Amino acid sequence: AVRVEIGPRTRDRYGRRRRYVYTRAGDSVEELLVREGLALAWPQDGQHRDLLVSLEAEARRSGTGCLW
Repeated sequence: AVRVEIGPRTRDRYGRRRRYVYTRAGDSVEELLVREGLALAWPQDGQHRDLLVSLEAEARRSGTGCLW
């Protein structure tokens, strides 16, 4: 089970729905993936942009994950 939250922009430029997804424990799935070096932060916008960009930078510095 997950919780889905609507952010400030409900659709992307292609008309796809944009949502934030959280685990049952309340952890952001996007944040977990970026922190573990399994996803890139979207730097253009988003309500959690600054946090995600900093988590990506830390994952890069530490060599966490498989993207670098």
